[in-house]
Amino acid sequence: MKKLLLITFMALFALVMTSNAQQKFVDSVQKTTTKTYENLSDVEWIEMATEIIVKDNNIPAVTIAIIKDGKVAKYINKGVLNRKTKKPVDENTIFQIGSLTKSFTGIIANNLIKEGKLDVEASITNYLPDAFSPKAKVKLSAIKVKNLLQHQSGIPRDSKVYHRFGNDPMICCYTEEDLLTDLEVMKLDFKPGEKTIYSNMGFAVAGYVLERASGKSYQELVQMYVADKLNLSNTAAQLNERQKTLLATPYRKENRIFETKPFVMGKMTPGGGIYSSASDLAKVMINQMSDYRGYLKNKKETPFILTKDTKPMSQRVSYGYGLFKTAEGGYGHGGDVDGFASAYTFTPSQNIGFLMLTSSGGRWIGKLENAIVSKLGNRPIEMPTLTKTVSIPMDRLIKYTGTYKLGETIFNIVQKGNKLEAYPQSSFGPIEMSFESENKIFSKTYGHAMEFEFGANGEVKKAFYVRSGKKYEMTKVD
Repeated sequence: MKKLLLITFMALFALVMTSNAQQKFVDSVQKTTTKTYENLSDVEWIEMATEIIVKDNNIPAVTIAIIKDGKVAKYINKGVLNRKTKKPVDENTIFQIGSLTKSFTGIIANNLIKEGKLDVEASITNYLPDAFSPKAKVKLSAIKVKNLLQHQSGIPRDSKVYHRFGNDPMICCYTEEDLLTDLEVMKLDFKPGEKTIYSNMGFAVAGYVLERASGKSYQELVQMYVADKLNLSNTAAQLNERQKTLLATPYRKENRIFETKPFVMGKMTPGGGIYSSASDLAKVMINQMSDYRGYLKNKKETPFILTKDTKPMSQRVSYGYGLFKTAEGGYGHGGDVDGFASAYTFTPSQNIGFLMLTSSGGRWIGKLENAIVSKLGNRPIEMPTLTKTVSIPMDRLIKYTGTYKLGETIFNIVQKGNKLEAYPQSSFGPIEMSFESENKIFSKTYGHAMEFEFGANGEVKKAFYVRSGKKYEMTKVD
């Protein structure tokens, strides 16, 4: 069997396992033999791997759909809708899907192209209000509609008008006036069509163009061209009252005991604001993979074919209208909105795929994706293991605390009861730290670590910041 493509776009400190229940789980995993793993079916193996990684990273909720041969082979649901109510999640639980929204925007664009309402070769100024300065008009006239959909517009990645504080959620609408102001004042990063560089802002503009071309709101377009066509009851750009009762509570990925909020994105919604469930996205994937199998066999086009025209992003990866494609024949997208996160990957030639939704993203998603992809693709893969941590007595934590400086970046290490938290100046903590040893603390979410050398009296003599195997000496300023 050919290997299944892995597409992951997640990145980015988590929790020490100390309770008796957690220790029992560690013991149960360690007692399970390799031979037992080998006897598991692919789906059983993936469920065990999911259990280990979710437990290791204190993930509040994750739901997964495994797709094989045109149907759902298994839903894997772990965790709770909210840590307080403890109601279990299932395949109908709703999550915000982040940048996977871009694929929906591409599907809508293809429908409007088919209906003759959208010309992707036309300048975007054909669809914008005639309210820009002469200088802005010249700048914008060089951008074609397809440049927006393929990350080739030159529009900066993020808004110059709207600014978010650290990892706080976006809770105030980005308005039409904000978007038009951005288009007026921004400078293009490169000449349209020359490069392929990811741009959330570019998809915000794309969504606005679709609204102008169709005379409908983005919410109406999602309903008309995706939700209604596939009978999706839990997919929307704006949730109704029934859907809100199914929405999982998102938790900050740098410290998963803290709740955060869904993003209220306004005109940025076409780049990352849609909500959906595993059951709905499974319908999308089954339909899309079927269409791709037909397209690869006889070039039959449908609005779900998003990679007829692609532009290279790297040697192996290209981008169509809201969908990545690899040289190995895999397709997909992911998303992360500093709380909710998603992954969506399929290989038409093998008729297999999977999707994942969670209420707290981070680096763990890439680890689980790699495990799932390798298992479905029949590639050798070891069962994930729990991260080894040690417990340090509470009365000895004080020696690690203080303010550390690396270049211009300040790290404050603070004791909170029986644990340490980091407050990096650039991340606006708190980021919970775990102990690998008495001399090393680390974050599971971000992968950052600090190493310490202590004097005879237990004082910090030297401190180092560790990232990607490299060590950088820090200065302790108090």
